[in-house]
This record gives sequence, C-alpha cells and structure tokens, in this order.
Amino acid sequence: MYMVAGNDDDIDGGFAFEYLAQVVTVIQNFISKDPETLLSVGEGQEQTYLELCFKFIQRVLVINQKGVHKQDGVMILRVVIALFENLVGQIDFALPNLVGMLLAENKVAFESESPPNFRSMILQTLAMAIYNSNATTLAIFEQNQQTFTVFSNMLGYMGNFKQEFEIRRMIWGLLSILRVPSASVPALVQQQLP
Repeated sequence: MYMVAGNDDDIDGGFAFEYLAQVVTVIQNFISKDPETLLSVGEGQEQTYLELCFKFIQRVLVINQKGVHKQDGVMILRVVIALFENLVGQIDFALPNLVGMLLAENKVAFESESPPNFRSMILQTLAMAIYNSNATTLAIFEQNQQTFTVFSNMLGYMGNFKQEFEIRRMIWGLLSILRVPSASVPALVQQQLP
C-alpha cells in the first residue's frame, strides 16, 4: 500500500500508483477472506491492518481530488464497500471518520463537475455504510447536517443506477433504515417512511 500511495507529501502518490487497481483487488480479497486478521495488529506493527487500510483509503482520496476522471476514487471506494459488506457492525468505532470522508466526497462530487461513475460510487458506498451500521450511520449524517443532502442525492440519482450491483447496494442500504428503531431515525427520514 505504501508503494502505491506514497508519503503524504507525494503529490502523485507512490512510485507504483499505476498498480492501484491490482492492489485494491488484493485488499478486497483480504477483507473478505480474513476479516479477523484485518482487525488485528501485525507482528512488529503498532496499528491494525484496518487502520493501515484507512490511511491508504484517505491517501488515495486526497490524490483523487486532482484527477479529472476520478477513477482512482472509484477504485478505492471498492475497498470501503468491501469493509462495509464484510464487517457489518464490527467497525462502528471507525464510522465517524469513514463516513465523514464519504460525506466530504459526496459534497464535492455533487457541487462540482464530477464524472457520473464517481457520483454513483459515492452514493453506493454511503448506502453500504447504512447497511453496515444503520443507526450509527444515520446519526453521523445528522451530526454533520448532511441527512437531507445525502438522501436528496440518492433519490435524485436513482435513475442513473443501471447495473444490478449498483441497484442492489442502494436497496440494501435503504432497506436497512427500516431496521432502525423509530426513535433513532432522523425526523427528515421518518417523514418519508410509509
């Protein structure tokens, strides 16, 4: 991950940034095959593999901001989705930072000219955050005063989701809201529920 993303002061990432797609695939497999190790601290390390993943995700998103096509962001969001799909309810401690990053990306993606595939991936990732830990994620939306923005973007963009996996992620996230105790559902969302 270090060779791909580099130091914080490496403007264009590490010397192997062109291998981001391959590294993302390996990390996705690691997350899905061995989540217990992901949550542990490796020998001779001071941080868990999960914490190292967070730094990698954040670093790639920073580099992605300078990109025109935002393809690096789309790729790294696949790692975030893998975390949300495979660690349901296990990473609540990290959700404020992760969802905070996603909310910032959502704001930028919809306030500027961002490619449709990046916008789509941001919304899918936010939906999977709801799926991962519904009440916690909704509370984070509320704390950041982004509930209206997130759901407006999701519902306004719904017609642009064409692939089955995109639609499935959106459905899983939105249906997860129904499992939240009514006292924990933001008023704005509660008004729209049947």
